[in-house]
Amino acid sequence: MTRDATPPSAVAELLRESSVRYTSVRELVYSTLKKAILSGVVPPGGLLRQEELADSLGVSRNPVRAALLQLEADGLVQLRTHRMATVTMLTEKQIRDIYATRALLETQAIKEVVRLLDADRLERLEQLAREADSEQAGEHFVDAVFLFWDEFYADLENRVLADLIRRLRQSVGRHWLSQRLRHHHAHSHAMLLSHVRRRDAEAAAAWVADHLRWVVEEHLAQTQAELVGPGPAQLSSR
Repeated sequence: MTRDATPPSAVAELLRESSVRYTSVRELVYSTLKKAILSGVVPPGGLLRQEELADSLGVSRNPVRAALLQLEADGLVQLRTHRMATVTMLTEKQIRDIYATRALLETQAIKEVVRLLDADRLERLEQLAREADSEQAGEHFVDAVFLFWDEFYADLENRVLADLIRRLRQSVGRHWLSQRLRHHHAHSHAMLLSHVRRRDAEAAAAWVADHLRWVVEEHLAQTQAELVGPGPAQLSSR
């Protein structure tokens, strides 16, 4: 299932709001489209039309095409033709499989984080945890959560593992992170860091496994409600 094309003006607005300097037009277009997807401006199933985006962003077709190819490599879009892409939609099974794989990888990775983390980096993570736990729904919440986890795994010696964790988080997180999940103190980022501060790798790994199980159920329940509205909820398996 696809949705109507997102108004190019919504994506162009993100470009105008950007205060970051980029080294190339291609990088600028890629970053803008990626932000539009991750923040929910372009929802799962949303259409991205190459010509409309190029005209709205004031660039040629080539950097838009290159950006769409890179987003496809990231797993964020699927190219339908050489001029159009759709934001990836995931089935319930795919979502559960992604979270199960994350749990396998992250419960191991976190043990390395606990071993390597120094006092300065822990202080930085505690600041990011406070920001992530205090943010409400929306783009700033998405940014705060992604920034926390990017920083958390920044010193992993196995960079392939770090990149894979990030890709898996990104591939499924964008579907719901623009909406705040039900608050639960046991699943705050500060609670995780309390285990890390004590160098309790087993407790930290257990927190991650439990957190991911909780998050996937919260996400799927929320998605069911949005898909079916009032009445018995049933997630589409398309």
